[in-house]
Amino acid sequence: MRKENPVSDPGKKIEVVNGNKRAVFERTEEGWTPGWFCEGDRQMLRFNDHLWLTFSHVRVAAADEAETLPDGGAVFRGMTLYGKTEVPWSVTVQPDPLGSGFLVETSFTPEKTIELVEAYSTYETPYDYKGDEVVTSVIGMNPVYKWNGPEMESPPIWKQPGWLYARQESARITGPCNAPFICQSLVPPAGHPPRHISIVGDWTVCRGRDVFATPTRNSPIGPPSPFNHPADLRSYKYIVAAINWSGSWAKDPNVIFRGGEPHRQRLSINFSAQLPGATNDELYLEAWERACAFSFPKDGRIEANERAAARGVSWQSATEWMHDKFRGNFSRFFFDPDKGHGGYALGSRPQAWDVYHWGAWRQWGGPLHYRAAVLGDDKLAERCEVYDARFAEHQKESGGGGVGPGLMPGIWWIHRQGGTGPYADALRRLLDNSYKDSIAENGKTRKMDWGFHCVVAEALFLGYLTWGETAYRDQAEILINEINPRLDYNFWSFNCGAAVSLIHGGQVRSHGHSHGIVANMLAHQVLGGEQYLTAARRFARFFLSLCYANHNGSKDPEFDFRGWCNGSNGGRDQIAEFPPWETAIGLLGIAGLMAKVDLEPGLHDVLWYFTRTGLAQYPAARTLKRILGEDYSVQYVPRKEIASEQDFYDASEYLSYENPSDQTLQANYQAADGLMVELVMGGGLARAADDRLGVFVPGAALLDMQQLTEREVHVWNPLGEEIRSAVTVTWPDGSSVEQPVAAPPRQAMKLRFVK
Repeated sequence: MRKENPVSDPGKKIEVVNGNKRAVFERTEEGWTPGWFCEGDRQMLRFNDHLWLTFSHVRVAAADEAETLPDGGAVFRGMTLYGKTEVPWSVTVQPDPLGSGFLVETSFTPEKTIELVEAYSTYETPYDYKGDEVVTSVIGMNPVYKWNGPEMESPPIWKQPGWLYARQESARITGPCNAPFICQSLVPPAGHPPRHISIVGDWTVCRGRDVFATPTRNSPIGPPSPFNHPADLRSYKYIVAAINWSGSWAKDPNVIFRGGEPHRQRLSINFSAQLPGATNDELYLEAWERACAFSFPKDGRIEANERAAARGVSWQSATEWMHDKFRGNFSRFFFDPDKGHGGYALGSRPQAWDVYHWGAWRQWGGPLHYRAAVLGDDKLAERCEVYDARFAEHQKESGGGGVGPGLMPGIWWIHRQGGTGPYADALRRLLDNSYKDSIAENGKTRKMDWGFHCVVAEALFLGYLTWGETAYRDQAEILINEINPRLDYNFWSFNCGAAVSLIHGGQVRSHGHSHGIVANMLAHQVLGGEQYLTAARRFARFFLSLCYANHNGSKDPEFDFRGWCNGSNGGRDQIAEFPPWETAIGLLGIAGLMAKVDLEPGLHDVLWYFTRTGLAQYPAARTLKRILGEDYSVQYVPRKEIASEQDFYDASEYLSYENPSDQTLQANYQAADGLMVELVMGGGLARAADDRLGVFVPGAALLDMQQLTEREVHVWNPLGEEIRSAVTVTWPDGSSVEQPVAAPPRQAMKLRFVK
């Protein structure tokens, strides 16, 4: 057993302690050397090969001096020659004040400019693995990799052939990593304890931002690789914010390090034999929240939001623009009150889907009806009735079809209104089609992936609650009980597409997990059983940690990545990082869950972020355009200098970019959920005098009609100090009421308002 109060002997040994975890360092004849990171007496992780760090071929194994720190940490220093260049360096190891692991910062300042193909510190487990272990690797906002011994259980569709030196079982980022962590679970056969490793990069410090994990040897039973290192036992190596040739893209990574400049790598390292909360979703959530803490704005201010607000751009100005179009004013290639929607804005897409039709009303109708009700907008309500009838006629002419993510707000609205009228009749026909398709697949392999079936289950539960159709309820129960067990072994397969699709199937995408949240909330309402609320929480944790950014890597001061959600894409970019509609769907699901359970801080943080960064989806919020030069290099150009911006994009200044990072396509279907975001968390129904507070109306996320007369409002203070303010709600008749609030640091408060 480890000592309860380990005492450091500056002459021989230093231990940095955090709870039952220790980082051990010993004095040898060569100097101070790194030992093991231990949990109790079990060795869990070490600096790779017990080396402090590497400078290409120069391996630094010993420090010249050590100093203990008041917080229980220690700093180790040395001087190394790289050729003839002196390179002073240090490694600081401290208990992580925000976690149960350690903060490790490596720093070096070469006397002169040098070139390195390896640099900084890397880490590895003991050589305990035979190749028969189950390995699950998750990197923030990137694909999931799972190997069961020599078999890959996750789809390999994002394996890059350019990673020439990588073993097949390796895991690496495939696109920009704005949630900088890797979690890896190593589970050997029964009788051998597992290891759960999480390493989080502080992207506010690190310049190198690779995230990479790989086995160190070929196992006799494993897949072949270009390396000739077969061995009976192997370890796993972690390269986070380090330069390493084995993680390079097609050739050695020649990287320049300027003389006289400090170069730093800062990581949070954690490990355990047991999962933090018994399930892997809690491991990933813990890593996401730790990464978020590194770059969270300490003053509660985000520059992108401040700049937009200074020009009068707000959720209210965006939704007012949309209201105006639906009340009767024409906007080319967004909405024509006589013809319906165009798919993409004129000039923003080579093939623009530029034929007007009423099919998109299935997506817009529910939010617009609900807005008319809670805002007391009689004119909009009248127009919605007209558009309902036109949509119903369109559906008769177009024939089949079924439910999908874009249809769900409409079904929720029909449920709240009792299921009568032409809109309800049209949607019920679509729901019935999906019911028949779903029941025909019972006992067979389902053609669509599990995210799609979350949508169908949600729709069927609502159908049962609306029309009392018990067959809908029974099929929804079958689906939800097929869906939920996959969170234990196939949690990544919740896209919303065909299971075999390389674009929208088999790997993580935002839609499926978000509808898994709501489907389970409905299962709890209809079927009872706390297991469904537990599953809803697990879906939310997976969704946050797998899909949302928590670091801002943008060079555009008007676009903050944080709070955005990734979407899978089989095209040139591999990760379509920031689709507004998919982002909002998930956030609305998380907000709805607030009404049922107390959410973890990270789930509040992501809602808080998006209300301040989501406006970047609109052209009106941007003065710069991220655009490529003829050589495909990224440039930031003032929009006012581009004539086509005025000719095309500004014509629909509050129609969403399909991907706000690229600012190319403008799509009406990406803008629909902005209407709901404004009501739920954008100040439409409740707002705080101090705009550093997050103010959320969970009931509005699920189109609850009770919000017309009474309202539960959640207030989130993301800062480390109390904020005193006042919260105001507005009723449909235009009247308002205010309550004072003293919001405690990083806690949610619940307020109740009655008309």
